[in-house]
Amino acid sequence: VACLEVMADHERSDDKKRALLSEIAEIHESRLGRPEHAFTYAQRALHLAITDDSLVARVERLARENNLLDELIAFYLDEAESQKSAPAALAVRRRVAHLYDVELKDRDRAIEEYGRVLDAAPGDPAALEALERLYRDVGSFGQLAEVYRRRIAQAEDEEGRVRPMPEFARLQSGPPDDVPGAIATLRRLLDARPDDVEALSPLPPPCKGHGRSSQLPHVLVRLVETTEEGSTARL
Repeated sequence: VACLEVMADHERSDDKKRALLSEIAEIHESRLGRPEHAFTYAQRALHLAITDDSLVARVERLARENNLLDELIAFYLDEAESQKSAPAALAVRRRVAHLYDVELKDRDRAIEEYGRVLDAAPGDPAALEALERLYRDVGSFGQLAEVYRRRIAQAEDEEGRVRPMPEFARLQSGPPDDVPGAIATLRRLLDARPDDVEALSPLPPPCKGHGRSSQLPHVLVRLVETTEEGSTARL
């Protein structure tokens, strides 16, 4: 091991140095039974190729198996700050968010880190999907509505814009009662899917009990017009 360490210290090629550091990590893990040393050398190898999937998998496995996830997150955060490549920094941010979310079950930190991912990539589908799940879990429906708003705004195609609209309208029609917004969303949904009654019929009347029934006719008339005779859709 000492000989390999000297070779790694003097190696100028990042690829060769990474291979030497990976070999040292393998020796510490498999032959010497020193998983923490293996983790350290695997981290050094990963530093030289932060987006290498095989190295990421190895370092995260060692961290998971040896209760070193906090150390791994600290390493990732340092890497995210020091990366000159924006895509590489974003990839590291995604890993941090994933670790807080899936491995540590720390919802607050996961939400914070997914938010940082969105700061760098506003339409990131995985981050938006994760935030949707997390906000729903904690009952943060105002923030959940904002996630749907961003999904609709950032979607790359019509299907991606339309898919979140029914649930977005439901959230808008409940507390804190953005009734005009709910109706506007329903209108956009009807414009995009004029014949899709099944997508619209489960929606609660967004203005019921709010003294704003005058805003409903456009939506209701369109629903009636698109409902076929004998349909089981509930209007």
